[in-house]
Amino acid sequence: MIQNDEYKDNSEELSLEDIIFMFKRRFWWFLAVVVITVAITVGYVMVATPIYESSVTIKVEPSSKSSSIEDIFSSGSMGSARDISTEIELITSRSNLEKVAKNLNLIDIFINSKNEKMNNASEQVKMNSVARKLSGMISVAPVKNTKIVKITVENSVPEIATKIANELAVIYNEQLADMSRKDLDAKKEFLEKQLPVARADLDEAISAIRVFKEDSNVFELSQEAKYVLEALSDYDKRISESRLEIQQKQLAISTLKEKLEKTNAKLVQSEVISLNPLVSELRSKLTNLNIELASMEKMYPSSDPRIIQKKQQIEETQKELSQQVTNIVTSQQKVDNPIYSSLLSDLVNNEVTLQLSQSFLEALTEARKAYDKRLANLPTIEQKLLELNRDLEIKQEIYTLIFKNLEEVKIAQAAVVGSSYIVDTAMIPLNPVKPNKKLTVAIGGVLGVFLGILLVFAIEFFDKTIRSEEELERVVHRKIPILGRIPKMDLKQGGEIITKLDMTSPESEAMKLAVNNILYSSTEQARMIAVTSAGPSEGKTTFAANLAQVLSQNGEKVAIIDFDMRKPRIEKVFNIQSARNGVVNYFTADVPIELITVSLEENLDIIPVGPIPPNPTSLFTSKKLDVLLQKLRDRYDRVIIDTPPVMAAADVTLFASKVDGIVLVTFLNKTIKPSLKIAVTNLKNTSAKLLGFIVNGISEKNSNYYYYYYYKDGKKSSKRKKSGDKKNLINIK
Repeated sequence: MIQNDEYKDNSEELSLEDIIFMFKRRFWWFLAVVVITVAITVGYVMVATPIYESSVTIKVEPSSKSSSIEDIFSSGSMGSARDISTEIELITSRSNLEKVAKNLNLIDIFINSKNEKMNNASEQVKMNSVARKLSGMISVAPVKNTKIVKITVENSVPEIATKIANELAVIYNEQLADMSRKDLDAKKEFLEKQLPVARADLDEAISAIRVFKEDSNVFELSQEAKYVLEALSDYDKRISESRLEIQQKQLAISTLKEKLEKTNAKLVQSEVISLNPLVSELRSKLTNLNIELASMEKMYPSSDPRIIQKKQQIEETQKELSQQVTNIVTSQQKVDNPIYSSLLSDLVNNEVTLQLSQSFLEALTEARKAYDKRLANLPTIEQKLLELNRDLEIKQEIYTLIFKNLEEVKIAQAAVVGSSYIVDTAMIPLNPVKPNKKLTVAIGGVLGVFLGILLVFAIEFFDKTIRSEEELERVVHRKIPILGRIPKMDLKQGGEIITKLDMTSPESEAMKLAVNNILYSSTEQARMIAVTSAGPSEGKTTFAANLAQVLSQNGEKVAIIDFDMRKPRIEKVFNIQSARNGVVNYFTADVPIELITVSLEENLDIIPVGPIPPNPTSLFTSKKLDVLLQKLRDRYDRVIIDTPPVMAAADVTLFASKVDGIVLVTFLNKTIKPSLKIAVTNLKNTSAKLLGFIVNGISEKNSNYYYYYYYKDGKKSSKRKKSGDKKNLINIK
């Protein structure tokens, strides 16, 4: 009786041996995929358009805006330099690509004249199409740890690739110059408006002091008044410079916001920044610290620890203020537009400088109040003269400062150039960079191997047949033994009884070994043995016939009975004429056993089916079946029963428990795994005793047991089937 645990699926993983057998079985599929993939790769390499690469290297100096109050807050100024990544985005901006296309007349080169739809499109549509193509063939990469970037262009025409690379470098430099020129233009316009006003104020101050001296007859100041005048003048000068700087920053911020508004950006107003509670607090703190520093510098030298500590506090506060302003301004920042990023970076730095300038202006104004008090203690006439002199000095300084800045701007305008420098111009390449023939073919070979492996595993996955003994053991369980392994047979003329036709052949020896294993597979003698299979054409009839033949050759009296009442083959296998009577006549007409038995040899009798019954299943439920089986036990030493496949009919399960044992024949690469599982389960449910499996159709591709020895002419020699020897090579059925 079959135990339940003998039928549990074995979920062991594939071993290396399994994989090797798998590839042996599917070798030609694997090789075909590798060859086809490599052939396609070679074909691609032969017909692919060669791509040339040309590169230009440029040194980039990211733009920066220096603050005019760096001498005041040198430790806290925040640079506005754009990093290299921003410059790279500027290089490949759409405006630059369109200029390259226009300057080199790339529309006529890249737009196919045969494309009527594109020919009828507008110039802007054509330009956009060319810009997209340029973007795909241009790459810009920084050289590590340097300010150098490499512009690389790939194209099928080496001359075009070279021209594009060099032209793009020139246009980028012009773009930087244009950006600098626009900033200077705005500053120059502001200064030109302020200069006449400052001149008028200066003339007015000169006239006022002259009139006062003539009317009051006072021409000199006292020593105390001179000291107060010098201090107030110094403060007023610095306050004027700070106010001018604030006005310039406000103008720069306004200009930048106008540019940013064109990108539909949502901007934060300067007033919002100033009203921010944290910004206000930091500005107030910074103002107080600067006032304290100014007082301490009049009492202690600059190397004093208290002075150094106060400067450190100012530096930390400036950093906090700069970070807070940056966070507020960049809260709405986009990251997908390099021009936007550049403008926003400048806006952030100007906003930070504005806040620092305003804070410093507040500190100067507060510190100046102390000298206003000292001025109030001077005589009235001296106070008036002092104020006039101070006003004159202030307006002189303002006029001089504006005039000086205006001249500097004019000089800068005349000398403005781009901040990039071409290190190496692009040269016309001689050899293509794509495709790399050797590398591509090598990749094709690796890909072919990978796809071949994938195909082998895919075929194995979708192939539901039993393909090896190891797989058979995993499907049913190792506790059910394999009783024999039958190779594919090269049958000689005369039939399928190989154990009679060629008693010394390897196939015959395999049959005999299987018979011996069956005889010793059970502790109890199996006198009545049924041979079946899960499905049709798996070799059960041939094995049953050879089993009976070997047993009769061993001297036992054997009967083989054909219970396959749907497709009987015993008569054909033993090459006997169709008998009029058979086992069906016994059931239906009570014909005696003697009349349905055909004596073939001295120890071998055959009981054929006889006429095919309309309902074979009803015969196996008859009480006559038990009587027949008992009579056969009494008459013969061994009874071999050829049954229909388990999955083809329910006949086997009706009498499986009445025999001493069942041998299940499987055929590699033909027996279906689900069918085999169901067949074994059905036999288990009938309490049948499964002696083991016969593995049919083994070969060097699916079994390690495909080697054997045979004796011929008294000499021992080895024999191995060759795949090329296919003449008369058929499977047992």
